[in-house]
Formats: sequence, structure tokens, C-alpha cells
Amino acid sequence: MMLHRCAAGALAALVVMAGASGTTAAGSAASPSSATAPPPECITQTRLSPLLVPAWAFVMNFDVIRTRNNGAQYPVGCLIAWRAPFTPTDYVSIETCEVFGQVTFGGGQAQFNGGDVRCAVNVKAALEALNPPLIIAAEEPYPPFEIIGVGRIIPPTTPHPYSNPIAYYRPYAVNALPAGLFVPAIAGNDVYTIKSYFNGTDNLDVNVRFLAGPSTETWTAKHQPLPNGYQVQHTRDWNTLSTFFPRPLVLLRTDGATIYIGGSPLGPGFDGTLDEAIVDPPDRSGPTGMADHVTWVPVAMR
Repeated sequence: MMLHRCAAGALAALVVMAGASGTTAAGSAASPSSATAPPPECITQTRLSPLLVPAWAFVMNFDVIRTRNNGAQYPVGCLIAWRAPFTPTDYVSIETCEVFGQVTFGGGQAQFNGGDVRCAVNVKAALEALNPPLIIAAEEPYPPFEIIGVGRIIPPTTPHPYSNPIAYYRPYAVNALPAGLFVPAIAGNDVYTIKSYFNGTDNLDVNVRFLAGPSTETWTAKHQPLPNGYQVQHTRDWNTLSTFFPRPLVLLRTDGATIYIGGSPLGPGFDGTLDEAIVDPPDRSGPTGMADHVTWVPVAMR
């Protein structure tokens, strides 16, 4: 079944930022776009509609694959910015992504065979390059913060505490803390759970276990404020599996980072296919509004 990415409200988007003439951390130009016509690399199945603004998100949907002069293929990422609640206003195409190891692309998905994708992104510089600019600090507190993955695990996966990484945000600044989402194998017979890493704290409940499903799944790790502190919530297909409380406020360096998709510096790469990966400080997301998405459909089909 061929699927088309849909909008939530005016449109749907996965995290990345927008701008007029933003530059990435690696110095490559990032192409801006207006909010009325989001480029294809900025459209996603997942609804994002932040209430707190200004807000940004990084998105990788594998819909736009390009080839460099040396023959190397790479997916184009996207930065989305919100100047007002709910509706994105700016987009920046991220052209700095590189493939390491074996990753193949087709039909709006990536098949990971021991490799990963890495994108150099300077969120602060990209926002400041917008017209008019959005000014944020080099280190920002993010009471809400979320990482989302849509894909399918293909067993077998060797048990490892950081196997099946979805997305991993690794700042360049010394002593800056990363953030990541994993679906690690934790036992024999390909038993999995969800694990996240925010602000120096691992979030893991080994008593929550599941088998990889035959269809596309959605995994999320939401860091969110409560009246008396902060909690992290893990979901699978938007059903809550675990909550962790109390948790510290997320502090994130925005002035340069590598965003890993399907990999991390901590362990092996993802086993299977990914359709979307999102690094999303706004933390207001939900399933696509498509009529045939009662649950997530097989990842590679669109």
C-alpha cells in the first residue's frame, strides 16, 4: 500500500529547524523555505503542534535522497521552527548528513545493515539566520523534550544496553550532555524494551518487555514537566509502557551537534528499517490523522 505523509492541522512535521539562510555546524548552506510550502524532507506522519514557542525540531524522514559528486548517497534532513503555537513557520533543509557503514534507501525509508546516518546541525546558528532571526542561548533548558522513532525491528538483535538506537543528539561542547532513544534487546529470543537518555540519566525498566512486531511501530521518549517536577514517559504505538519520576530538567547545547540516526557512539546500530526519526523539544505530538493509520503501517511502504 502506498502512503502519503499527511498534515496535522495545517501540516505535519518532524523535528528540524527552519530559516532563511541558515548554516550547519559543518559550514554547508542550509536551504530555507516558507511555511506555506514545506519541502518534502520536512513533512512527516507524526503530528507536531507545540504550544510553547519559539520552538524547533529536527526531522529525518528519508523522503529526499541525493548523491554527492563522489557517488555517495545521503538523506536530506530538516529543521522546523515555530514562531507561534501549533503551526510551523520556517524550514531549513539540512544537507550535511552522511552515511557511515551499510545503509540503503528506498520508498521513503532507510534499511540499516550495520551503518548509521550522521547530520551536523547547529540549531542556534540556523535560528539566528532566519528572517527575522530567532535568538536562543548556546545552552537552553527544555522542560518538554521528546524523541520519536517510526520503524520496524528485524531480528535477531544481539543483546546490548544501547542496541537499536533511534536517534542520538551529541553536542560538540565539552561536558555537554547528549540525549538519545533506544529499543535495546535485553534477553534471548529477541525480547526488547525502550530506553532513553536525558540530561545524564538513563531511563530503563527491564520488566517492560515485548517482541518485535511484523509491522511498523512508533517508539517515543517524552520528557515532560509536572506540577511537582519532571517525568520521562516511554510509549510504544502511543501506549504508555513506563514512567520515570522524578527526573532533572533537560539542559541542551544548541550551538553545534551531531545527530545520529540509527546509530550512536555507545553501541551497535539499528537492526531493521526506519521511516522517521525526530528530535523534538516542543513535546506535543501524536499519531498521524490519516484514516488508514489506526496503528502504524509497515514502515517502508508509502
